[in-house]
This record gives sequence, C-alpha cells and structure tokens, in this order.
Amino acid sequence: MYKILYFPFIFMNITNNFVSKYKTYFGILLLTMVVIVSIAPTITAQVTTNKKSVKIDSCVVVMTINSPSISYLYEGCGNLLEVQAPALGTNFNPSFSANGAACLPGGKKGAVIIVPSLGAKSVTLNVSNNNIAIGSQTFSVRSVPYALIVASGDDGVDFDEKVVRCPNNLTVRVVADRDFATFFPKEASYRVVSFDITMSRGAFPISQQQVVGSTVNTEAFKTRAKEGDRLVITNIVVQRANFIGEILNARVSTKYIVVALK
Repeated sequence: MYKILYFPFIFMNITNNFVSKYKTYFGILLLTMVVIVSIAPTITAQVTTNKKSVKIDSCVVVMTINSPSISYLYEGCGNLLEVQAPALGTNFNPSFSANGAACLPGGKKGAVIIVPSLGAKSVTLNVSNNNIAIGSQTFSVRSVPYALIVASGDDGVDFDEKVVRCPNNLTVRVVADRDFATFFPKEASYRVVSFDITMSRGAFPISQQQVVGSTVNTEAFKTRAKEGDRLVITNIVVQRANFIGEILNARVSTKYIVVALK
C-alpha cells in the first residue's frame, strides 16, 4: 500500500532552438510531473525543480505525460497522451477524467485520448491509480490551424499567382498546416464541398458557375476567354473529418482565389 504525500510538477526546460532542431527526430517531447509516494523503506531523494534543489524524505516516482503538442491540446481533436509511472511497476493501474474534455481509451495501459470540447480554453487531465488520485495536469486548448486553399489546372500544378492559359479542368484543394498534419494525420483529412467560379473581364462577370465538389470542367470558359480575363473562385466551403470520422466545418485562411489568364 502507498500513500500520496505531495505531487509537485516539473517541466523540461526546452528552448525554442532545441524544439525546432530536434522535434523532427524525436516526434514527441515529454511533459513530466513528479508524484511523491511513501513506500517503505523511506529514501531521501534530491529533486530539482526550476533549477532549485529540494530534499524530500520519500521515494520519488516520476510520472511522465507524453504529448506530441508539448503543452497544448487541439480543440475537437483526438489528442493522444501516454502516462507512465515506471516506479509503480505492475501496480500502475491508471484511470482518467478530464474537465472540459471527453476521455476515450487510448488502446493500451496508460494511454488516453483527450477530446477538448468546442470552445474550451483549457483542459485539466486528472490521473488516478487504483482509484487514488496521483496528480493532474492542465493543458491550454488551441483551435485547429487554418488550412490553405490552392487551385490547379490540367497538369495538377498549383497556379501560385502565375498567368496561365485557361485549363480544361480546374481543381480546388486544401493544404493542411504542416505541423498539424505531421503530428495529427488522422485529424488533417479535408475536402472541398463546393465553390463558385466566375470568369471576369475588367469589372464585369462574363460567365458564372456553382460547383459541387472540388473539380470543375472549364471548357465553356475557355471558349470565351481572352487575354487579361480572370477566373475568380469564391464561396469555398471546406469540411474536415476528425479521427472518428465526424465531419466538421474547417477553418481556412483563403477567402478567394484569382487566376489570371493569357
């Protein structure tokens, strides 16, 4: 049997340079909190917290929380956390609850999926072992990063503000935030639902079409196109599927796309 005496938290002192240099190699960085339990015989341990040494007459059990996003969670996403307490050995039998989020099984002992509620600004994860509270950790909550909208023609190459000949087909697609897609690939599944496309000459629209899906046949525009005309893509509707297949409205930074024709 053991008794909880004290559970301060310590965090790794990671500089921005360290994170940017090594996150590609390590994939995840550790958030570490220290849980103090009394286990016979008593052991005097030295604990360093924020560069200050504290002497404790107890055995020190280090509980680590592994998260790919370091210290924050993404709103409405399945954030996988792995909690470990090696010193407890086979006695480690954790259970979880959270304030401001749902907790789902993570597939193995110590793993939990936290899904922050929409609009939540922070989430507190509460950890118990054999129904005895051993600590908690509060994470800030961020919205899913804005995605970028791009358009391409028959060759599949993005227009990127180039002046091009009117293609036979035009495709609009979504580019997810790179870091978000790297660490949360099951959350970065986007699709274009619909958009409007207009061919304009000067200040006047020449032809318009509402498109369902991500691709439109533009041969009708091509037959009327002249040098200096523009294809203007507006009212772009994008959805994102999360890790359980739930369809959500996606945030995008691109409000419209203008393709200059030659």
